[in-house]
Amino acid sequence: MSKQEVGFFLGGHEAGLPKRGRELVAIGCDAITIDGSRVHWYQYAPLPVLEAPGDPAPGGSVHYGCPMRWETFNVVAHRGASDIAPENTMAAFTRAAALGATAIEFDVHQTADGELVVLHDYRVDRTTNGSGIIFEMPWSEVSRFDAGGWFGEDYIGERIPRLSEVLELLDLDFELEIKGHAPAMLELVLDAVDRAGVLDRVKFTGWNLPLLAELKRRRPGATIGLFSRLPDPWMDTTLFEHVTVGLAAHFDAEVAHVHASVLTPSIVERLHAQEAGAGERRHHNGRSSASHRHRG
Repeated sequence: MSKQEVGFFLGGHEAGLPKRGRELVAIGCDAITIDGSRVHWYQYAPLPVLEAPGDPAPGGSVHYGCPMRWETFNVVAHRGASDIAPENTMAAFTRAAALGATAIEFDVHQTADGELVVLHDYRVDRTTNGSGIIFEMPWSEVSRFDAGGWFGEDYIGERIPRLSEVLELLDLDFELEIKGHAPAMLELVLDAVDRAGVLDRVKFTGWNLPLLAELKRRRPGATIGLFSRLPDPWMDTTLFEHVTVGLAAHFDAEVAHVHASVLTPSIVERLHAQEAGAGERRHHNGRSSASHRHRG
C-alpha cells in the first residue's frame, strides 16, 4: 500500500465497532470527519491505522473530500482486549467480543498435572500475584492466582483461564499459540479442541515448527499459522521473501505472520499465490481446505 492509499480503522469504542471491522481506503486524503470530530491518520509500518469514535450513529455522517471504498477485514484481539483489560483473561476476551473483534489470540501452556491454561509467559510472575514456572505447578495452585489485580482494582479476582473455558466462547474465532514442546501436550490441545467442536474456528500457531507439522499430520483439515522471523542482517528483501514463502509451503501453512516492518506488496502477493495453489492441490488430493484464508 503506497503512502497515498491509506487504510482507516473505524471503531475502537464499545458503542461503535461493527461485528466485522471495516476499512476505509482513501486515496489522496490526510483526514476525515466523523460526526463532527476531525481525525487524522498516521503512518504505522507500512500500513497507517487510525482509531475513531466509531461508525456514525443513526442519522450521522462521514464527510470526506476524495474517492473512498469500504472493505471488510478480520479483527483479531491480541491476548484479548489487552489495552483495557488484563491480557489473556476471560475479562479481556469478553471485552474483545463486545468491541467487535472477530477473533482472539492467546497462548496455551500445560500445568504440571496436565491442565491446559491460557497465559503468555512461561513464568506467572508478570501477570499474576504468584511466582514460578507454569509447567512446574499443579492446577490446584495455578487456579488460586489473581491474574487481574496487577492491571487494576476493577479486575481483582480474575483468574488464569483454562483452555476449555475459552473455547466455550461463541461468535469468535481462536488463534491458539501452543507454548509447549511435548507430543503429549499436542494431543491434549487437539482433544480439547475436538471436545469443544471448534476445529474450524481455530488457527494453531507457535514457534515450534516440527510440532505444527505433527499437528497437521494428525489433523489434515486444521489451519496452522507460520511465525516469520525478522530477516537476518545478510538477507535482502528478495531472499527473505523466498525463505518465508518456502517455509509456508513446506509446512503447508494456510497463514503466515510477517512483521509489519518487512511487509511488502510483493510478499503478500506471493503468499496469497502460494496458498491459492496449495488449495487447489488439497482439492485434487481430496482434502478439505479453505484456500481463501487470509495471511497477515
